[in-house]
Amino acid sequence: MPSAGYRRYLPLALVCALAVAGMWVSDATVHGIDLDRRLAGPSLASPLGTDAVGRDVFARVVAGGGRALAVVALTLAASLAGGVALATLWFASPEALRSPLVRLCDLAIGVPTLLVALVVAGAVGLSPLSAALALAVGGSASVAHLAIGLGRSVLRSPAVRAARAMGGTPVHLVRRHLGPALAPPILLAQGYEAGRVLLAWSALTFLGVGADTSQPDWGAMVFEYRVHLFDAPWLVLGPSAAILVLAFVCAQVTDPRATVSMGDKPL
Repeated sequence: MPSAGYRRYLPLALVCALAVAGMWVSDATVHGIDLDRRLAGPSLASPLGTDAVGRDVFARVVAGGGRALAVVALTLAASLAGGVALATLWFASPEALRSPLVRLCDLAIGVPTLLVALVVAGAVGLSPLSAALALAVGGSASVAHLAIGLGRSVLRSPAVRAARAMGGTPVHLVRRHLGPALAPPILLAQGYEAGRVLLAWSALTFLGVGADTSQPDWGAMVFEYRVHLFDAPWLVLGPSAAILVLAFVCAQVTDPRATVSMGDKPL
């Protein structure tokens, strides 16, 4: 039996495995049209039924999961790298440059990321890479703000002062003090950021600005199937549930409180 610490990763591993498997779903399965089965209800062959042209909705949801995960992973990686770089620059800069750098981060956080993504999508087209880079603008600034605020507190702690007095190098301080102190809260924030990124990506594909309409993205599916909300509600239910489940799972994985369940004792 896996421990509680590992059990919380199982839902994400299952979702990721399902999404990765969707990358190998054949185009014939995802885009195949069968008018004889149009708007068929859920069944063993098609757990989420078929759409107005007979395409398997479950296969389309699974195929869209790979693109959604790619956007989330790329955005979080770019946000983390950019945020750490900005925080490192802040700590290495003289006092005169620190305030403008923080103001720049404030400006990046203040600009609606969805608006930035819409501008980028309209200019170069909507793809997982372009969306991730646009959404990472505000994410990088948020990570930098968090790292700077927590890092200042850690550097003022008695343990760090003692390490400095004993000749501790910057590398030693980062490895033994800053890293262990900053990693948990930043990862927790990134878990909740994943949900925001997923919702933003779904909104972008729902609006369809610069999007490839041939791709089975979850937001685009909600937009396409909304006209069947009352006569075939399972069409909207599939992609909508996928968005909510993935956002919830990402938040749970990075939340240490999720390890405490019935029968588990917190440390």
